[in-house]
Amino acid sequence: MGILADSFEVDSPNVRKEGDTLVSSYDYSTTEVEQTDAGGWRVRPVSQNIEFQTDLKVPKLGCACSALPGRCQLSIRRANREFHAFG
Repeated sequence: MGILADSFEVDSPNVRKEGDTLVSSYDYSTTEVEQTDAGGWRVRPVSQNIEFQTDLKVPKLGCACSALPGRCQLSIRRANREFHAFG
């Protein structure tokens, strides 16, 4: 079951709030391996900082109905006249 909250707070040194955006910073660490000219192997740690942004405002949602020509179009038009689910 999901939790519905009006507000929340993130307590992390890698997360900050900028207006209506939540910005998080992540250090991606990996290792590069390459063969040397002498036939040996060189292993080198590599780190890259990545920033993610998430909008905190919930956009308005809409509904679009596209129809195919022919019998499908006729049945969708009839359904739209009889059922007004989105106004």
